Amino acid sequence: MPLPKAKQLDLSTEAANRLKFTIENDFSKDSADLKGRNERMKRYARLARAASDVHGIPQEERSNFSIPLILWQILAKLAKELDVLLGEESEISVTPIGESDVKRAKKVKKWMNWRIKVSLKLFKKLYPYLLQKSIMGTSIGFVPWVTRKRQVKKFVSNEVEGFEEQIVDGLPAQVPFKRTEVVEVIEEVIDFDGPDLVVEDLEDWVVPSTAKDIDTADHFQRIVRLDIDEILDMSDSGKLDAKLVKENIDNLRRISEHTFQATEVNSDVYKEKKEQQGIPEVPQGRETRVTFYNWFGKFRIDEKGKNDLERSQDVVAFYQPELKKVLGVSLLVESFPDGRRPFIKSDAIMNVNQFWGTGLCELLEPISNEMDALHTLAVSAAESSIGSVVFASPAAGVNWEKIRFEPNTVVFVADPQNIKVVTLGQINMGPYIQLMQELTSFAERLTALNDPQLGRQLSQPNAPRTLGQQQLLQAESNVRLLLDIRLERENLRELLKRIWELDKRFLEKPVFFRVTEEDPGDVMTDEDMQGSYDFDIGPITALSNRQQKTQELLQ
Repeated sequence: MPLPKAKQLDLSTEAANRLKFTIENDFSKDSADLKGRNERMKRYARLARAASDVHGIPQEERSNFSIPLILWQILAKLAKELDVLLGEESEISVTPIGESDVKRAKKVKKWMNWRIKVSLKLFKKLYPYLLQKSIMGTSIGFVPWVTRKRQVKKFVSNEVEGFEEQIVDGLPAQVPFKRTEVVEVIEEVIDFDGPDLVVEDLEDWVVPSTAKDIDTADHFQRIVRLDIDEILDMSDSGKLDAKLVKENIDNLRRISEHTFQATEVNSDVYKEKKEQQGIPEVPQGRETRVTFYNWFGKFRIDEKGKNDLERSQDVVAFYQPELKKVLGVSLLVESFPDGRRPFIKSDAIMNVNQFWGTGLCELLEPISNEMDALHTLAVSAAESSIGSVVFASPAAGVNWEKIRFEPNTVVFVADPQNIKVVTLGQINMGPYIQLMQELTSFAERLTALNDPQLGRQLSQPNAPRTLGQQQLLQAESNVRLLLDIRLERENLRELLKRIWELDKRFLEKPVFFRVTEEDPGDVMTDEDMQGSYDFDIGPITALSNRQQKTQELLQ
């Protein structure tokens, strides 16, 4: 069912101007503080794709290969996290809070497992969420209630009764008839109605440098791009002021016809992502979207007709930068009835009292740069050992200063005796190999994603050979990885809690569901969804640990 209509605040002129100035001032100052962060995210976008730089003159012919160290670490960690959190053996557990909730816990558990894995297909949504966390260090997900509709054409059979004129015995007569007619009917159906997880682009977030997390931040902004239909839908739902939208709809349509341009705060990251994807920065195709600053924060409302001037409240506002107008402002609880900011946030590695986490790109960037430099040096040395250096006297008749020898080429000279070829001989690759192994070992110690974790055999001569030794080593090697996964489990618990609360408030009941084909199915009624529960997902155990426990049980 659609969300209840939000109520727009009727601000005084002074309060409306103050809110507009607050949004503009926050965006300007917070964007300046995030300039360094955006420069780093630009580098991380390149590192995550193992992108190569082109050398300038005179080194344009040098190797520019980038060792995909960070890429394989990202994919390995992503596979491990998804296997543990949403693998075939994982399931959602339910802990009832109230005494009356105990009798419904079993049914709620079946419902949540079906809702997450079958209905919402959370695996596909969680994939980009965890991927962004590994790359950028932080991932933010928007958790709204979404109702998507579409039109379908149906053919409906109708029984038609009446009288028609026929000739009976040479005379006209009214004869009753009854026949079936097929009529085309176009109707609107609900394609999806439920909670969703939308992964936010971090370059579109403007967060104060003093913020520690989303819930306690004094304010923050996110850049959203809406087409005209979405603007009208938000106007109908009360998130935008219907009167202001109607007054400015012509200007909004004009703005939407402009080619999309990244805002100043995110332009570098936006351009880098487009370049790595092979998409032009300024597309030739039509882009019909309008940019808004979606501001969340505490604001002293000073609403018309009220005297409570000093108390600040959580509000949500939409500011259009080209029109320089606030086109919608409402209390947070009006736009989101649970009164909570509808976002979840995950960090790859948490930093103390900081908003942004540390990801694999930041962690491994120095090692990756050093490995690339070593590889370039080794290729240059190999070229020198294979290719010869030729010294020629001017008397030999060579008219050019420098020549690059190619196969099947004849070079005519006056005196070949004055030409000497020098071969440097075989280079020693030992230091290169040893340094590469050391750097790889450093990376593995930081991430705990080593050869056994990737399903590869240990290549060291002193590697454990017996089954018991290998199992012990494998179990201990999972400790560092499980640290990150257990941290992510806490964020997933929060997501499950929010999905349950959204279903409880807005899902049209009763709902039939079936976990497996063999299951006869069940029905969730309004009474079944009135309880309060804590949710968890497990077992939080790596595949190798599960196999080891299975072997122990069989012995």
